[in-house]
Amino acid sequence: MSTILHTYADGSKLIRTSIRNLQAIPIWKGNRIIDNAHVQRIISVLERDGTDVSHLDSGYKVITYDEEDAGQNTIHQSYVVDGQHRLAVIDQIGDGLVFDVTYTVKEVADEAEAIEYFNKINTAKPIQYEEDPNLLVNRFINAIVSAFPAKKKLIRSTKTKRPYLFVEDLRTHLTRYVDRLRQTRPEIVAREVVEWNTARCSELELELAMIPTARNVGIKQQAIALQFALAVDGTCDWLDIVTK
Repeated sequence: MSTILHTYADGSKLIRTSIRNLQAIPIWKGNRIIDNAHVQRIISVLERDGTDVSHLDSGYKVITYDEEDAGQNTIHQSYVVDGQHRLAVIDQIGDGLVFDVTYTVKEVADEAEAIEYFNKINTAKPIQYEEDPNLLVNRFINAIVSAFPAKKKLIRSTKTKRPYLFVEDLRTHLTRYVDRLRQTRPEIVAREVVEWNTARCSELELELAMIPTARNVGIKQQAIALQFALAVDGTCDWLDIVTK
């Protein structure tokens, strides 16, 4: 059972619920890589002060947006964007304890807005982008998403079909190039992506003019119409080119 305690001016809501309900909400994939040393520091402070984990009952942040489930039904999915270390502490030493917590939930439109919200609220433990691959990747996702018309929703937060690109697929593939990303800037890669996309769309037009029955012709025709070819092949191999 969850209760709305307050609605803020920005539309976010303060929610009271049980710790078990909060623990059931997955951690956002764009969050920092969990720092186990930080988790242990929190545990040490609690043990030193003789405090149980029920004192970790506030300050959590959650986002929610539309996704598709396995049956391709649109669902409202929630993710924890702030508080993963406290939740890790509760997972480790709070077994059996049941208590109420409060968190703020914010509805966002897509991954770019999720990243913007995360950057805005997550100031409690400043960290250099170079030190955390997930935060580094967030910046490049934001730049690539912003390089294409927002109204067309070419890069989507929900599981989608080609030629549209699912942002979590982009995140997965970008993570493989973290070492290269450290040596460049998001705006540079975004510019390279746009140039590669334009060239690839031209190649597709030539290919279909010469071979009208080419493989995946429907996807390629739609990509040409949208002028968006990043997901045509479903591999994101173009990242190997734009990050060199």
